[in-house]
Amino acid sequence: IPDKTKSGKRFSLDFNIECSEDALVEMSLTSLNGFFRGSGDISLKYDPKNGTQINGIYNLTYGQCTLSLETLIRKNFTLMEGSYLRFNGDPLATELNLQTYHNVNSVSIYDLDPSATSSNNVRVRCLMNINGNVADPQIAFDIDMPYGTSEEKDILASAISTEEQRNLQFMYLLAIGRFYTYDTNAMNSGLNL
Repeated sequence: IPDKTKSGKRFSLDFNIECSEDALVEMSLTSLNGFFRGSGDISLKYDPKNGTQINGIYNLTYGQCTLSLETLIRKNFTLMEGSYLRFNGDPLATELNLQTYHNVNSVSIYDLDPSATSSNNVRVRCLMNINGNVADPQIAFDIDMPYGTSEEKDILASAISTEEQRNLQFMYLLAIGRFYTYDTNAMNSGLNL
């Protein structure tokens, strides 16, 4: 948009936008693409001195993003309640709060603990949270088991107690569809050297 009109005078724009779920927000990062719908009141201003300024909160109610890592993983994640975009002036300072999940419907708890008394396969959710701002998004992974027994939840909590374990199990669930099994015999024989 040019700063001056034909007469040479500077101009500015000032919009107040009431977004409905008809508005579609698209996101594109290196290995993550998505689309979201929601609602919110957004203020959009442009003037030659300050450039474009966007303010307001866009509460997300529906959406999906796809995590793609090389040719190994390409999984869709569904948006969870409570996600939003907060516009803080500079478009690159837009704050992200996206909480998403991907279901893995039937996973053996025995892969984590062969002594488990549960005889059922469990349903787990791979959780991906995207926070920070658009210029520097932070992605964190987690796993939960909403319908597991207390024993199953304890086994999972023990298996993902560190960030490294959590990330390993998350990626293994997405790539293979099951928990990573540690070879305890190999680990024990290594300790006996």
